[in-house]
Amino acid sequence: MLPTVKFINFFHYLSANIAGICSPDRPSCPRVVSITGQSVYLEWTAPENDGGSAITGYVLIYGAPDALRVLYSRETITGQITNCTLTGKLYPGRTYQFAVAAENRRGIGLFSDISSTITVCSYSGTCSGLCSFTLTTVLFICFHISKVSLIIAVVH
Repeated sequence: MLPTVKFINFFHYLSANIAGICSPDRPSCPRVVSITGQSVYLEWTAPENDGGSAITGYVLIYGAPDALRVLYSRETITGQITNCTLTGKLYPGRTYQFAVAAENRRGIGLFSDISSTITVCSYSGTCSGLCSFTLTTVLFICFHISKVSLIIAVVH
């Protein structure tokens, strides 16, 4: 059996040895903190190694679960902020996953692991929103009706 070679890591470390600065390591996987209507609030942890240069921002990509690495949308977060709210950029009834990469003056580092899948709220009747997202084996269903929120947790 032939060994597996990961060229992306090779070039990442090669650039570090040549210039003394490399792109940052991977941040933690983005965590879905809340979904409100068609907005999602995400948090992540900065990478342990900034590559020898301060983090200048993050790149967040998001898209359909089966196509995240091919077809995706991109947001740039400036500074060392490790959270983001996406509002008005997600479509009702569609599913999304998220990944984030740190950036320094050398460039953009490797992307994090892909987040859990969420489904953006779909509107129906007088409800202002209906959404669901899954974390491990618990399904959370959120109803927003006339300024009243109800969250139902279903353990599977």
